[in-house]
Amino acid sequence: MIASNERPRLRSRRTALAAALLTTLCLRPASADGQNSERAQQLFDEARALMKDGHYAEACPKLAESQKLDPGGGTILNLGICLRQQGRNVEAWTILNQALAQARGDGRADRARTAEKQLATLGSVLSRLVLRVSPSASSEPVTVTIDDQPLTAEQLGSPLPLDPGTHEVRASAAHHQSWSVQLTIEPTAGEQQLTIPPLQAETRAEAMPEPAPLPSAAVSPAPIAAAASSAAGPRTDGTDHALRPEVYAAFGAAAVALGVGTYFGVRSLALKNESNRHWDGQYCTDPSCVDDWNKAQTSASACNISIGVGLLALGVGTYFLLQPSQPQTARAPTRLQVRASQAGAFFSSTTEF
Repeated sequence: MIASNERPRLRSRRTALAAALLTTLCLRPASADGQNSERAQQLFDEARALMKDGHYAEACPKLAESQKLDPGGGTILNLGICLRQQGRNVEAWTILNQALAQARGDGRADRARTAEKQLATLGSVLSRLVLRVSPSASSEPVTVTIDDQPLTAEQLGSPLPLDPGTHEVRASAAHHQSWSVQLTIEPTAGEQQLTIPPLQAETRAEAMPEPAPLPSAAVSPAPIAAAASSAAGPRTDGTDHALRPEVYAAFGAAAVALGVGTYFGVRSLALKNESNRHWDGQYCTDPSCVDDWNKAQTSASACNISIGVGLLALGVGTYFLLQPSQPQTARAPTRLQVRASQAGAFFSSTTEF
């Protein structure tokens, strides 16, 4: 009798121990998820209490965090309602559509009806924009953005909810100029239509043409008056430091070349600034951009050559000035020539007999 009474108790204890052990083993791997679920439930309860008191600005972040920790159909539905009450209509529209899809997938008709009711209420005050791309807009794929946010192919042609205010719509395609427009959305329910027009092809910079040669410049100083030579008077040491014709010629050529170089330098900067007005950082946006750039390059080359010729002439004049000359009874007229072109500069001095 004793043995028969002890066996069921022993078996019952073993069964309870095995069940407890099995429960422990099953809960251990889910401990982290359990903590997230508890935290998510706590945030959800706090948010619901705040919503009852009308504190939607504090409740919405808690619902968003709860949904992140433990996604649920009820949490995302409450988040959409909270955002709508806060006045964040576009975000609420997106979240409520997600809540509706999840409710239908979960078979929760009650939640689906609530989401549909909220969307209907929101739709009566929401402004929408329908964007379409012209079939002839570009041969390349066109990227459309609203406030720098790209749109998907599915969103084009569909009513897009937008918050009241100013929004920028931009369209771009490879090898085409971008197009943009500013839209003002009124704080009333309605729908606007906008079609992206054909995009203009970019103007590619053509090969730089060979600059035309600069005209040659010849400097021929007037003969030195005999009175100037006699006023200086001969030196007793047999040398004469009076300014000779070649000195006048060299310094005259330097003045002309430096003046020409300064003109072309100023012109090059002005043309470059004018070209930059039609340069978007990668391509020219106007045909005059290329012309002004070519002219600026030509003027810059002319400036460099003229300045170089001027410095060369200045050096030659200084050399002639410092070199003593032998006394002469009659000095033949000297002709100094300076020729400048894109290919280089030429300096020559000839004396006629």
